[in-house]
Amino acid sequence: MRLIHQEAQRKLHQRVFHEPWGQLMKTGYQNSRFAHQVERFACLYTSQVSNLALHSPDKYYRPSEDFMQHEFGILGSEPRKR
Repeated sequence: MRLIHQEAQRKLHQRVFHEPWGQLMKTGYQNSRFAHQVERFACLYTSQVSNLALHSPDKYYRPSEDFMQHEFGILGSEPRKR
């Protein structure tokens, strides 16, 4: 019974995953090196990749600055009143 299950799993994986690359985000039960790179560096979110079509691939995306309370005196500005 176990061999039948293993064979069924193998055939399913062959059908579902990319033939040469396999399961791109996993290596066994762990995240792959590629998955770690995506987690570490992918910080740009969009609903559709086509939203980026009009921008150069060399464009550097930066987050807006978020200052901490103690940094306002250093920058010469006052924090906003709530």
